[in-house]
Amino acid sequence: ILLASGERLSIGEYIDKKITLENTISDGFYEKHTLPLVSINQKGRLEKLFSDIIWKRKSPPFLYKITTASGRRITVTGTHPFFTSTNAIITSVPAQDMHIGDFIAVPRKFTIQGNNKFQVKYNKIQSNNPVRLQPPKEVYPWFASFLGLFLVDGYSNINSKGSAQILFTNNNEYLLKTYKHALELLGVNYFTRKTENKEFFEVICGSSELYYFLKAIDPSMVAGSTFKRVPNILVRATDKIVQYFLRALFDVEAFVEKNTVSIEFTSASYKMLSDVQFLLLRFEILCQITDKIVNG
Repeated sequence: ILLASGERLSIGEYIDKKITLENTISDGFYEKHTLPLVSINQKGRLEKLFSDIIWKRKSPPFLYKITTASGRRITVTGTHPFFTSTNAIITSVPAQDMHIGDFIAVPRKFTIQGNNKFQVKYNKIQSNNPVRLQPPKEVYPWFASFLGLFLVDGYSNINSKGSAQILFTNNNEYLLKTYKHALELLGVNYFTRKTENKEFFEVICGSSELYYFLKAIDPSMVAGSTFKRVPNILVRATDKIVQYFLRALFDVEAFVEKNTVSIEFTSASYKMLSDVQFLLLRFEILCQITDKIVNG
């Protein structure tokens, strides 16, 4: 679900933490709970609202998977309401009554004030004279660019002894310089070498503290490509910071489709694409998510 701050929240995980199981109904539990959300009003505009109740109910035998023309996907129960337009008025229709081609109201623009402050707790290395990470307490433009570059062209791992390896692979001089400058601002050591085929450069950092810091920001930062997501510290950031982040993503992984006016950004993670699609709404840029088969 989407909070008024712009952050995402896993509804299942959140309710499991908040619900007490004291108030029962025939097929589950409920709890009075206030949560700042974003919703569409009857004029089709986004507004800040507050939840009043959370539910945890037994799942029915059948669920409905809804896919929009823009590639948004959601799986819901048959009674889950969707906003649609009837005679230019926003009304709700349960999923079980929806048909192919029906209109579903979704935002064309999302505006928030934004907040670049953040603080996370991460593991610090206990050793003699360690090279200490210098973590920022705010998402600065250079750090937004660093996160964007690392998300699409970075790789990391850590062994059982706590030794980490953080790599960034590219052949663009400007992007390599941008990435290395960020490492210097973070206070960590690195070195650069050519890949075996001599076509790319690898920037290699062995800071375990940086690994734990990235993981604390969002576990997907150090996960495989199919699990990548845009961290919440960027989703709720100001427009300026989001611009730096999107620029880094598209500098690495986007291209202009031949003989078209389309710009394509590719990822193995649907959630990553969904996050980018949402961030583009901050600038009234609409896009579609489609499947792409690569090498079969």
